[in-house]
Amino acid sequence: MTVSGTTAGTTTRAGSLHRLPVVWLAVALFAASLAGCIVTIMLALAQPDGALPEVGERLLSVPAAHPEPPR
Repeated sequence: MTVSGTTAGTTTRAGSLHRLPVVWLAVALFAASLAGCIVTIMLALAQPDGALPEVGERLLSVPAAHPEPPR
């Protein structure tokens, strides 16, 4: 590795990003976010889907089936 400079008596090496705390913080936040997404998906898959209420031919003012095309 090459020495890029000295600051207050310490040398820093080029390419030593793994020594910066902010990089570890970013990696930890990314891992926690990814783990949260996975847990949310797993919990959603474990829950059964509820049955839709009997509302007839319309649900939320939207027709349940396509209308017949005009002839």
